[in-house]
Amino acid sequence: MFRRLDFAGEPGTSTSCPPGSVSAGWKRTAARQQRAILRLYLHGMEQAIGIQQQNSHKKRERAIVRYADDFCVFCERQEDAQAAQQSLSEWLAMRGLSFSTEKTRTLHLTEGFDFLGTTIKLYKTKKTKSGTCVLIKPSKKAVHKLREKLRDHWFALNGANVEAVIETLNPIIRGWANYHRRQVASYTFKIIDAWMFHRQRRYAIRAHPDKPRHWIYHKYWARFNLDRQDHSVFGDRTTGRHLLKFTWFNIERHTLVKGNASPDDPALKTYWQKRNDKRKTDLSPSWRKIAKNQHYKCQGRCKVRKAFLR
Repeated sequence: MFRRLDFAGEPGTSTSCPPGSVSAGWKRTAARQQRAILRLYLHGMEQAIGIQQQNSHKKRERAIVRYADDFCVFCERQEDAQAAQQSLSEWLAMRGLSFSTEKTRTLHLTEGFDFLGTTIKLYKTKKTKSGTCVLIKPSKKAVHKLREKLRDHWFALNGANVEAVIETLNPIIRGWANYHRRQVASYTFKIIDAWMFHRQRRYAIRAHPDKPRHWIYHKYWARFNLDRQDHSVFGDRTTGRHLLKFTWFNIERHTLVKGNASPDDPALKTYWQKRNDKRKTDLSPSWRKIAKNQHYKCQGRCKVRKAFLR
């Protein structure tokens, strides 16, 4: 069961702003503030539908996954899903919120649905006693959107040097891979890496149309990452800098938040600090070193602070 919220009487709208503009910056700030407000408004939603212990190993008839105003409720039966929707409707009405009728659906997990760039679906398998398992994978729409973004950058970088390519694409690769490595994404990472090699080859051939293929390969591909036995890494032989690969990001399962723990609870400051410390692997090695020297705390507007903001 997939849900999205709107403020009662105010249908959701969206506007586009040029990247880097004052309006775009204001829009991002407003979005962060709205998420913080919704986090306070929706705290206690689990109790409203009878979920007492989120991290209990006991079998539960209901479960919920939420981020800001996007959430989905899992139930065992369709009747139970309708009852949960009714309970949440009454609970939300007391807070001046309501369901978005356009984006609210009730479906079976075998159909699958997209949620925050992922696809959640029930698959058949022989590895479990029940014969089924729920897998969370990067959605086709998210992969297509990533390819379109990378393709546009590759076209814009035609004629630019390798340093510009690495400087532009590495942050995109690192950000997307860090987000999706909590899911079943190994196969998707391999597919995107194969597609990226195709784009790299087109870039190199376009830059040197009169050079033989072996000369081009020797110039752009080598074992730039000394931590890996990979001789097909795209990079710059002069500086040693190289383009990241999606498959270099190890799959790490997400750790559920304990019970009803909230980042806004002062008593749980230590708990959330430890969770944030584990996110150091999302940073590049240089920023990871800076974060460690600062004990993973930063009051300034820098990448370390942005990486650890929740």
